[in-house]
Amino acid sequence: MSSNTPRRPVRDLRFFLTVPHDCSYLPGREATTLFLDPQEAPLPGVYDSLSLLGFRRSGRHLYRPHCEGCNACRSVRIPVERFEPNRTQRKLLRRNADLQTRVVNACFNSRHYALYADYICQRHADGDMYPPSHEQYRTF
Repeated sequence: MSSNTPRRPVRDLRFFLTVPHDCSYLPGREATTLFLDPQEAPLPGVYDSLSLLGFRRSGRHLYRPHCEGCNACRSVRIPVERFEPNRTQRKLLRRNADLQTRVVNACFNSRHYALYADYICQRHADGDMYPPSHEQYRTF
């Protein structure tokens, strides 16, 4: 068995569905969320399989939107080796040509945490990620 193969098939995993709640993406809409049982160990193969099915990760939780009659917040995967920016994207790249990126090792950074905390307070103040904490940031 390769390291990318789940020990348990995805169909044998336990999932839970939330009660309907306000959609955080579309005003005036209700949403439900499908969660992998938190007692399940998200092995690499399981996570890979679930990500192909639109699941996302937040800390230790694997979830995906599961709204009846709506698929507006579907996860999108872009094959980067074949990606060619369209006209609007090229325009945005030129507009942001002054921005720089760099890869850094994962570590606690107080400026990054402040940005994360602001995001949680602005977008998730009514959810289980609020209030933000250093430990939550580390696992996120």
